[in-house]
Amino acid sequence: MRRSSLVMGLAGAAGLLLSACSTTVQTSSGEDYLSRGPFETAAAQSAGLDAGAFERAASVEPLMRFPARIGIARMEGGRLTPIPEAEMQHWTALAEETESTYGELVPLNLLSTAMVLPPELLAAVDAPRHQPPSRAQGWGQRQEPVTLGSMQRASMAIEAIRLGAARQHLDSVFIYEVYGQADLSQSAASLANLTLLGAFIAPGTKVDAVGAAEGILVDVRNGYPYLSSSETVTREGLAASARAGKRGDLLREAAQEKAVADMAESLRPAMARLAVELGNLPAGEERLAQRP
Repeated sequence: MRRSSLVMGLAGAAGLLLSACSTTVQTSSGEDYLSRGPFETAAAQSAGLDAGAFERAASVEPLMRFPARIGIARMEGGRLTPIPEAEMQHWTALAEETESTYGELVPLNLLSTAMVLPPELLAAVDAPRHQPPSRAQGWGQRQEPVTLGSMQRASMAIEAIRLGAARQHLDSVFIYEVYGQADLSQSAASLANLTLLGAFIAPGTKVDAVGAAEGILVDVRNGYPYLSSSETVTREGLAASARAGKRGDLLREAAQEKAVADMAESLRPAMARLAVELGNLPAGEERLAQRP
């Protein structure tokens, strides 16, 4: 009975759910791109970049063919983490739907990855990059501002994951990161917080929770970025002030899981579009590839 009451309370608090998604596919040729002309690098030279840096960045070709072995790697707070059971069910469902068509979809094995990582790369996937939350900031993790330092850590993390994926003989790996936060503000019933019982009973606090997931599918052999995906889910609700922090955590976790669920659902049509552009569309996937 207690569990049922909690679930019903959470459903009541999450009165509004908003979501936004974006998925892009890339199959362009580096050779073709470079054939269009040289780079103008006068402005970039002050940052130590020459034409060769741009050419090396562009000199990458799509190699993937279906069926393929595709890994799934999860990051949170700058760390490479195991995939939680609640999220794993969505990847398992996708694997069951696509195995006969696109190949294997398997989680990255963290132990085998750790075995092959040098210390500097191991640190890149094991160091937190989010500041601890506070009541004033809201509960949950806030995404770190994009800086040269954070971009360098992200680059090292991707290379570390590619190395671990190579140990598992994967063709490509989908790397996704989840983050979220819950912000608290006073509701119209906040005057009840002035009473002892009101702080536990009256819905005096408005809770806004956001969960987000961002992912990229990269080739293990050469780092080619095949597709990127971004999902954001917002949940809003009310809570008694004394329980607002707990309710905020629950709403944030629910929003994060929904973002991952939406991302997993979007990947099958994205893979179909990818296969079309690669000229490797499995039989029976034509209709799916035509989805907007």
